[in-house]
Amino acid sequence: MRSIRLLAVAILGVLLALSGAQNASAQLILDQKQEVDGSGVTLGSGDHDGQEFTPALTPLAAVAIFVDLFNGPCTLEASIRQGTTGHDLSGTVLGSPVSKAVSVAGWVEFDFSPISVTPGQRYAIQIIVTSGPGSGPVWYFAGSDVYLGGQSITYGAYQPSDMMFRTYSGPPQISLSPIFGLSGTMVTVTGSGFTVSAQPYCDFTSSPSGLVGPIRNTDFVCNIASDGSIVTAWFVVAAGASGSYSVTVSYFGQASALVQFTVSQPQRPSVPVGGVVAPVNTFVILGPWLAVIGVVGCIGTVVAVAKPWKKREG
Repeated sequence: MRSIRLLAVAILGVLLALSGAQNASAQLILDQKQEVDGSGVTLGSGDHDGQEFTPALTPLAAVAIFVDLFNGPCTLEASIRQGTTGHDLSGTVLGSPVSKAVSVAGWVEFDFSPISVTPGQRYAIQIIVTSGPGSGPVWYFAGSDVYLGGQSITYGAYQPSDMMFRTYSGPPQISLSPIFGLSGTMVTVTGSGFTVSAQPYCDFTSSPSGLVGPIRNTDFVCNIASDGSIVTAWFVVAAGASGSYSVTVSYFGQASALVQFTVSQPQRPSVPVGGVVAPVNTFVILGPWLAVIGVVGCIGTVVAVAKPWKKREG
C-alpha cells in the first residue's frame, strides 16, 4: 500500500537548488512544466503512475520528474502514452521506454529518440519502478489542479492534482534537397518543429559564411503550416567556395539543428605549365578500332583469295 507524505517546503527548496545541475540540456527547448510542490506519493514496485500534458511543440525529446529517495537508489522507466478520454494510462505507447538509474534526489531527466506529437493533443508520462527498495522513491505533486493541460494519474485513476514534471522539445529539424551542388543551385528546405507564428520570414546562416542567397530580393519567405512545418528555398551564391558548410534556419526565435551542404565547383581541363594544352594522342583513342578494321580487312582478303576463279565460257 502506497503512502502519501507531506513534505516540508524548506527541504524541497534545498533539493530544488541542488538539482539545478541535473536540468535538461541547453540544446533542448522547455515546453510544458508543473513545478509547484506540496506533497509526494511513494511509488511502489509495479505501480503505474503518471501525469498528463498537452504539448505546444514537436517533436518531444525529453521529460523530467522531481523525486526524492528516502529509501535508497532505484531504477525508473518512463514511457509516453497517447491520452485517453478516461484519463488513464491505457493509451498507445509512443516510441520506446527509457530507463534511468537514480541515485540523487532532484530532477530526473529521461531522453527519448524524438517522438512526433501533435501540439494541442493530450499525452501522458508514465513512470514505473523497475528495481530498488520495495517502497520506492517519492514523486512530488501539487495539492491542487494547477496545470491546465492535464491531471495526475495515481491509484489507477486521475486525481485533481498535478505531479511535478517538465517536457522538452528538441531543436526544429530541417532537410535540404539537394545536399550538394554548384554555385547557383536552388536548394529546397523542409522543416518541422517550429513555433507557429504569423511572421512570414526566416533567416538562414552558414558556417563558413557566404553560402546562402535569397530567392527574391533580400528576404527568405518561410511558408509555415499549423503543425509547425516550413517549406522554403535558397540559392547557393557565387561567394560559396568549394567545401562543406553547416546550415541552420531561424524562425521566430528558434534555431534549427545544423545540416550539411557541400559546394562542388565544375571540373576544368588540366593545362600544363606554359599554358599549352597537351595534344590528344589520336592513336591511343583510335588504335583499338583500327585493329578491328584491320582484322576484318584481313579476313575479307583471305576469303577473296581462297575463292576459286572460274573462267567464263562462251
